Amino acid sequence: GGTGRFAGELGRRARVTTKPRCVDPSAAMLAEAGAGVERVLADGLSFARGAPDASLDRVLLKEVAHHFGDDDLAACFAELRRALAPGGRMLVVTRPHDPDYPFFDAARAVWRAHQPPAEHFTDALARAGFGRVAADAATYPATLDRDRWLDMVSTRFWSTFSHFDDAALAAGVDEIRRAHPPGDISFSERLVFVAGEAVD
Repeated sequence: GGTGRFAGELGRRARVTTKPRCVDPSAAMLAEAGAGVERVLADGLSFARGAPDASLDRVLLKEVAHHFGDDDLAACFAELRRALAPGGRMLVVTRPHDPDYPFFDAARAVWRAHQPPAEHFTDALARAGFGRVAADAATYPATLDRDRWLDMVSTRFWSTFSHFDDAALAAGVDEIRRAHPPGDISFSERLVFVAGEAVD
């Protein structure tokens, strides 16, 4: 979803013979999509429900599955399982429940409340009928200038920060500023990969 940049680049590197479909409910986001993807204006659940049986061979949900409530997640996974051809695979890319990001305390609590652990997704895939369900994680070092990070937090670059009004966010930014001196902030970046396969 989103602007399709990731999907387009993934398709290019994988040398797929058909364009990846970029599904997003925002016309503004899709307007920024390049020529490397087919744009589909829809939310994930509606797209899954409308997909014909066994019509998909690969599905990628990148940093979106945590936005689904339990019922919608179960429905979406079940519909995608139906729509995947035998041997088709689905990959959920998400972030850890307890990350190493330089958050302020209240933001960390909000993150944990809205970012389920990997087991939440492995269990949901299994209940939807996927086989060979597995989770893995990749960790790599990240370094970012403190003031650049403060600017990103201030602009609510992640939905985590949309839970705070301007005053609470400003107080949180000050908390980070006090905790980290000027210069680089180093932390571990982690991505979580949860995969399942359509097996009979």
